[in-house]
Amino acid sequence: MLSSSNRDVAATLRVFADHGIDCAFIVPTATGLEKSIMDATYGVRAWLREQGIHDYAGQLQGRDSKVLIDTVLFSSGEVIETSTSLYRPNAKEGDPRIWFGSLAKFAGPGDLLAICAAGKKLLVVNTSRSDLPSLLDNRASPFWRAWSSERPTPEILARMSAAEATEILLGYTSCPSSQAAPSPLLAMAEEQPGRSTQPGTLSQEALELLSMLKSVGSRGFVPTLRPGDTGVGFTLESLLGIRCNSSKAPDYKGIEIKAGRKGSHERGRTTILSQVPDWSISRLKGSADILRERGRFSEKKGRNQLFHEMCASTCNSYGLLLEVDGNDFLHQSWTDGTSVVRDATWKFEKLFARLAEKHGQTFWVKAETQGTGAAEKFHYVAARYTSGVSEARLPMLLEAGVITLDYTIKETKTGTAKDQGYLFKIRQSDLPLLFKSPLDFDLAA
Repeated sequence: MLSSSNRDVAATLRVFADHGIDCAFIVPTATGLEKSIMDATYGVRAWLREQGIHDYAGQLQGRDSKVLIDTVLFSSGEVIETSTSLYRPNAKEGDPRIWFGSLAKFAGPGDLLAICAAGKKLLVVNTSRSDLPSLLDNRASPFWRAWSSERPTPEILARMSAAEATEILLGYTSCPSSQAAPSPLLAMAEEQPGRSTQPGTLSQEALELLSMLKSVGSRGFVPTLRPGDTGVGFTLESLLGIRCNSSKAPDYKGIEIKAGRKGSHERGRTTILSQVPDWSISRLKGSADILRERGRFSEKKGRNQLFHEMCASTCNSYGLLLEVDGNDFLHQSWTDGTSVVRDATWKFEKLFARLAEKHGQTFWVKAETQGTGAAEKFHYVAARYTSGVSEARLPMLLEAGVITLDYTIKETKTGTAKDQGYLFKIRQSDLPLLFKSPLDFDLAA
């Protein structure tokens, strides 16, 4: 489990993402190193499938169905040629397994291993025992040479049209942000005169909506049409001629629109998903049960309520935390420091399906503000476009504490429980970790 890592998972993920390198993480245990066995977690399985390397779903159990992948392992300045075993044993219902040959010689319990792809070959970096700047920033490093060996050379890129080169680059890069250091592959492309290296393309519907957003941005400051926190989104959608959307469907022709105030919006968290637990597999069977067991009485409001943020990296003041089960589940649990009780459970498969449905395409719009309350005005000045959600990143970001969950449950006057959504949130600055190839646009130009 990533929670046992001896290196900061979120910070390490940002390093790889800033270099345009997609990866999955796994952490060996003492028992696993002794027995040469590791569980292929949901995130690792999803990543292998996304990379087109392996899909456990179609793999039979047993030794004869084992798949071997050529692998290069990087640890403590050493480079080791080895292989990775992907298999489903006959025992334990064929739970997916993964093992890197010779790993026990070059890793210890708790070391954070980054799995990268170079074509059909795997590159495994022991980030706990490696100097990442030397590996990732230096074009002459063994890692860079191995990682780029399966990718188009500058000469090949030079012979392609801009559209062809962009399509190729999109296949080998992942979520570089506007502030990120260039990836080795993008740096390679930058050497070509006149070549655009901006990855990502907009759908026809997205181009249409972008034009509408720029039209709104050109109007400068406009008065809010609703006072309060929701005014910035309500006003933008009203100016776009979009009816306020409280459904789970995207706002405009399959595109979601998320608006926020510049500054506070950038520092704060934004909701990416609202999804109730799977009550059929949860110990507690509804919001009323959660409120009864975990809520507290508010003297100010005169009611029981539970408005609290939870994450997997630490428990909150109510003893609530998230637990990532590598075998496909997310749990909300309670602990008193000695025992742990699981209250509610989500299936990652369902969470990802909802996330992909809601954010297949999204514009994240920033607004400058003047005034407050009913006198507040907005100038919509910038938008970030995202498309393509990484299924592999979802459990990784939850376990690293980058994605959090808010409970918003209160007792009504009639004594029933009402929730305002089970809200999964992420900081604006971390959006590139979840969504592939974000594009930034100036709406005020």
